[in-house]
Amino acid sequence: MSPLNHLQYGWLMANLRDYDRRERRLIMLSALLMDLDGIFILLAPILGIFRLDPVKLEMLENLHHSFSHNIFFAGILGLVFGLFNRRRRLEMMLVCAGAGLLQVALDNLTNDPSWPIMYFWPVSKFDFGLGNFIVWPHLRVLTVWGLQGFFSVLIWGSTIMIYLRTGRTFLELVSENFDKFITNFITLPLRGPCSRCGNRGHYRCQRCGQEFCIEHCGIQRNLSVICEECLNKK
Repeated sequence: MSPLNHLQYGWLMANLRDYDRRERRLIMLSALLMDLDGIFILLAPILGIFRLDPVKLEMLENLHHSFSHNIFFAGILGLVFGLFNRRRRLEMMLVCAGAGLLQVALDNLTNDPSWPIMYFWPVSKFDFGLGNFIVWPHLRVLTVWGLQGFFSVLIWGSTIMIYLRTGRTFLELVSENFDKFITNFITLPLRGPCSRCGNRGHYRCQRCGQEFCIEHCGIQRNLSVICEECLNKK
């Protein structure tokens, strides 16, 4: 699955309890950073421009699903992020480590079955890839298209439900203002027009709470939105 999907399910886990924003960000980062070794897949074609030996390029690509796709890396993330948290540290250690391990498990179920999954790397390079246990010519179709599609729909559907209930999305990893700025731009035109001119309102003033179009509000440097009337009240 893509890093975006990993970020999303980390965020979904972070909304199962009354975690504050700092805790939700730590859980999201745990799920996202488990895919850190995927950077080698991005580096390979870039380095290929410099005519690197094809054998070395293949070795570089094979580093994906290695040092950050195992229980030890998940444990390290859980320990570090748990210690960073100000409260319920033991719980956060377990939740962050669990978010990381869930990433590996989802990759195991939804990726190409020939991709190696080594839960105990570097202690053991035993490959838990489904292709080593199931011999079926259509297995890749099932995992990459069937299961990955199912989990993607489930993740996006759950994200929408939580947004409707809480007014936030996984974009809060960047900042709360960024989250509101993007989601309001997408959803507000469906709810009502600009309170000043009647055109589509893409923005909501963070002071008075009314909806406005771009002509009647100002976007601040921190991506907060303030309408003309509230700006003039300074």
